[in-house]
Amino acid sequence: MSPIFDWIFAQYQDTPTYLIVLEMVGVLFGFLSVWYSMRENILVFPTGILSTGVFVYILFVFGLLGDMLINAYYFAMSIYGWYIWTRKVDETHFIPITKTTAKERKWIVVLFGSTVLFVVLVYVVFN
Repeated sequence: MSPIFDWIFAQYQDTPTYLIVLEMVGVLFGFLSVWYSMRENILVFPTGILSTGVFVYILFVFGLLGDMLINAYYFAMSIYGWYIWTRKVDETHFIPITKTTAKERKWIVVLFGSTVLFVVLVYVVFN
């Protein structure tokens, strides 16, 4: 085999085959989720749930608990989003997809800044 091929697939050398297949399934459903999201199709939720659920399991097996928790959060938010999207405003209208407001953007900046500050403080304290 070529050195490039060996380099790309070296990470899977000692990995059980079923985990490799699960990862491929997770990636496929992840791509489908993004595709459905761009089209504002409700199938974004089941495909996202399958993708993140698969990755929660894989990350748990490898002990990557931080990444696992992020995917578990996305899993839970997909369930919540699916529920909200299926609620009707009235008999003919559903809750519309909207853009982020200026107030929400300010909160995003505050949360991001707080997260960066927290990470820097943790790094300084533990190093």
